[in-house]
Amino acid sequence: MRFATPWSERVEEILDGDHAVVLAYATPARGVVLAPVSNFGLHNRAEGVVTVNSSVGVEIRITVERIVVWPDLACQGAPEVEGVPLPAEVPASQERPAKGTAPRVNHARAARRAKRLPNVLLGWVGVDGFPFVVPVNVGATNDDGILLDSPPRTAPPGGRRAGLTAHWFSRGVAGQRHVICTGWMESSGGEVTYAPHTLAAYRMPSSRLIYQFVVGLFTRLRYRQATNRGTG
Repeated sequence: MRFATPWSERVEEILDGDHAVVLAYATPARGVVLAPVSNFGLHNRAEGVVTVNSSVGVEIRITVERIVVWPDLACQGAPEVEGVPLPAEVPASQERPAKGTAPRVNHARAARRAKRLPNVLLGWVGVDGFPFVVPVNVGATNDDGILLDSPPRTAPPGGRRAGLTAHWFSRGVAGQRHVICTGWMESSGGEVTYAPHTLAAYRMPSSRLIYQFVVGLFTRLRYRQATNRGTG
């Protein structure tokens, strides 16, 4: 499938202007990974295709089926949907991992790092298999994980695999700070607890020279790895 008709002018303006976006993708275990990528405004409105740039410099072409638009950046209120309608059903709870659902990394430290950053996103897999992502606020921690305060859009009840990402970009994306987690989410009565199972974090100063050096080095490394696997 692809986007049935060209998206609206306001969506076009956003896609044409952003320098960085978060790419959400579903894993084979029906979890979600939220990864920051670069958006250079390369897209085809007529064909319904958006192109972003991965960490190995290879472009990723995304065929758009649905665009969800909220009235504000906090995703408050009722969203407008362009393209394929959102499913009315609520996804059922997932089977708990064999290794348990408790945090497997230092979740208190992850929460402190995420709390310092201005943008925090939580994502899970919906009924239709697509990731659904909303902004959240990082609250306190307990033995079960990180408490997420007042998610603007209520997460589906029950437990499921989910991704959590906190990020900050400087102007021109030279400076970056990221905290990227995968883990388990429990939602009940509007309260959400997130137990991270993996954690990746990095920080890059706002220096164009350092940015070009690090990105160039990382791109070569990742491309070499992809070539050795026969996917480069």
